Amino acid sequence: MMWQQLSNGYMRLLTEPWIYLLMIVFVWLQYRRAEGMERSSFGVKVNFADLEWMISIAYGILVGILASIVFWLLDVHVGFVEVITIWAIILVLFLIDVRLTCIAYAGPVYIMGALGLQLFASMNHVLQFSWLRQVAQSSGHFASLLVMVGVLHVLEGALVFLGGWRGASPLFVESRRGQVIGAYALQKFWPLPLILGTTGGSVPFPIMVGFSSLTISAVPKQVARTTALPLILYGVVIAVSALVSRGHVLWIAIVAVLALLLHELLYRLIRRKEMSSVPLFVRPGRGVRVLATLLNSPARAMGLQPGDTMVKVGTMAVNSAYDIHFALDQNPAYAKIEAVDLQGEARFLGTPVFENDPHQLGVIMVPDEHAREYAQIYAFSAGRWLFEWWRRRKTVDEQGAKRKRARSEAESITSGS
Repeated sequence: MMWQQLSNGYMRLLTEPWIYLLMIVFVWLQYRRAEGMERSSFGVKVNFADLEWMISIAYGILVGILASIVFWLLDVHVGFVEVITIWAIILVLFLIDVRLTCIAYAGPVYIMGALGLQLFASMNHVLQFSWLRQVAQSSGHFASLLVMVGVLHVLEGALVFLGGWRGASPLFVESRRGQVIGAYALQKFWPLPLILGTTGGSVPFPIMVGFSSLTISAVPKQVARTTALPLILYGVVIAVSALVSRGHVLWIAIVAVLALLLHELLYRLIRRKEMSSVPLFVRPGRGVRVLATLLNSPARAMGLQPGDTMVKVGTMAVNSAYDIHFALDQNPAYAKIEAVDLQGEARFLGTPVFENDPHQLGVIMVPDEHAREYAQIYAFSAGRWLFEWWRRRKTVDEQGAKRKRARSEAESITSGS
């Protein structure tokens, strides 16, 4: 029975894939945006956006199928009205801030909105729209929505642990003290093709889980793995609380508020801890620290890692990019490097260097004291982006109209003379 319902749901998803395809396009655009940020910062792309996109899609499909099976075993059922309304809520939140497009926000917002509609109905106010009446009468599915919130965050934590650091983009940012330092922007999205049971059978419910963070104090892999555990614990707490509270609307309301507040608190604590930490990607007292290495570069091939400090190239001690360039010129066919890792252990690395290899072995170094340019990090809001686009378009149209009027006046004067 379960397999039949799941197969029916996925067949329906194949015939009506529009929401899922929009999510896939959004993920591609986000990875392309990150690639563009790398090009504008360093003149090269550090990661392959298309490769990261395909990996995210593959992981999302596998986890989506797994989540659908788990929801079926946990008797998670929703109505069609919940699916459509939550998508609408996610769209509104997307216009405000892309990080809010999470089921941990949309689910509790839906539940609290539905409870508010029930309160209006109990006060003899007439709900004019049938859709709102259906939302107000959907309390039987509140627990299922919160179980979804919990399970999806457990799976999200697993995805972050397994590959949340992949495709992290190196950046130069300004520290709280006004110093230009190195950093990493971690941003991963996984569109999940979920299939949920409803009273009328099974229905596709594509949804996206994601992870976004900025680190200045640790390498991306360490940040992803230390962030994964709180996400998993959050998911377990919410899922268990929702299962225990089934059938008790008051307790479900408390769990919904708890899910929203805990998620926001978790985000703010992680961000505050990171931004108040001692920066790692700054110029060391001796040597040159590695911020990143390019794909298919000699530096990546020989095993240089973010956070390593190059202290010698060949037989020459290095303390700047110029030193590295000069030392490589002494033996352009083969590079021998002495590097110290984050644990203070020295390593001796070597690789042949070919004519078409990237400049300076493909190493992106931490900024020195002369660095002045840096990236400004801000939350992405689709609404703000659309407003800025409309304002730029309006300005261009106004300037075009002014030039057209000026040409007309000039032609009029010329013809009059």
